[in-house]
Amino acid sequence: MGERDGGLAKVLTQAGVPYLALSFLARISPSMLPLGIMLYGFDQLGAFGPAGVIVAFNALGNAVGGPPFGAAADRFGQRVVGVVSAGLTTAGLAALLVAMRPGASVPVLAAFSFVTGFGNPRVSAIARGRWSAFARQRADRARTASLAMSYEGAADEASFVIGPVLVTLLTAIHPAAGLVVALLLGLVPPLLFAMHPTALGPGRSHTAVEGEPVGVPWLRLVPVAIVTTCLGLFFGTASTGYAASMEAVGRAELTGLVYGAMGVGSAFSSLAAARLPMRFTQRSRLVVFAAALFLLAPLMYVASSPLALGAVALATGLALGPVLIGSFAIAESVTPLAQISTVMSALSTAITVGVAAGSSIAGPVVDRSGAAHSLLLPGAAAALCLVAALVNVGVRRIRR
Repeated sequence: MGERDGGLAKVLTQAGVPYLALSFLARISPSMLPLGIMLYGFDQLGAFGPAGVIVAFNALGNAVGGPPFGAAADRFGQRVVGVVSAGLTTAGLAALLVAMRPGASVPVLAAFSFVTGFGNPRVSAIARGRWSAFARQRADRARTASLAMSYEGAADEASFVIGPVLVTLLTAIHPAAGLVVALLLGLVPPLLFAMHPTALGPGRSHTAVEGEPVGVPWLRLVPVAIVTTCLGLFFGTASTGYAASMEAVGRAELTGLVYGAMGVGSAFSSLAAARLPMRFTQRSRLVVFAAALFLLAPLMYVASSPLALGAVALATGLALGPVLIGSFAIAESVTPLAQISTVMSALSTAITVGVAAGSSIAGPVVDRSGAAHSLLLPGAAAALCLVAALVNVGVRRIRR
């Protein structure tokens, strides 16, 4: 098997099955929390309104905690920060589980939910940092980093398909079962992941490799951050629009399958991107696949059935994967290893902020104009994503 065919498999083999399994399990819990908190909140409080507020504060905690988490991981090392984060998010979720009862104070519950999100160990960002360190030890750094980011994109999407399905099945057994399992998965695997031998130490302990940038070129990364924020906007508006559309046609039970189709498409294209030739650069991929997303997104508005909407979700997912991979790969290529956790966490936070903003924008549109009109919003997010991708092509000469 040639390099192009076996490249990704070879890289993953070198990482080892135990590490891959651990890093994947450690990112399942955060994907379970939004739906798990919503379902248990509705069961205990009797209304989706307060449950939605509690979920929103979990997302807010995620957004606020991302930058300081990344900076702390670079300053003190991934082990100590990972352990503290896992403990903090577990304590917040345990408190939320205990306190969430009929008549409970929503502000108190929202505060516990905020702590849970703030303490999120952000395994995907840390894993990308470790892959970056691994790639810099190899002569084919750019290709290895690209392959690793392809895998990470697929792993992220797979976790966000599995998490909601798992929490739905567990909640059917007992209202609290989904969050209890999320608590366990949010403690044990992240702790083991934090203590894994691949964990990066404090940034000052890293020896710069030849050709590595001296500092983070933040201005060059602005368009990439806008791209990831727009991807979050796309996810947030699309998920809300899908839920509203399925409710409007009396098929609310299909919402997870329709939205899951987007995750399946994105996971597939993330793995397929590993087979693209390196001469098709990440900046070019960002533009090409952002353009494809822009062209596909309006089909959501004209889809006339759940099957058609699911097909469009799958197609847009195929375009999303390479854009997500390209964003992280470009950022990795211009970031010194001593600050890699900061940058990877910042991009992950941008996605979270985009999702929260997209959901908050799409909800009122549904109430005022109907489900169909809300599905115009992903197209607007895709348009902004394409503009940012085009700008990114022109900023490569900026040093800082």
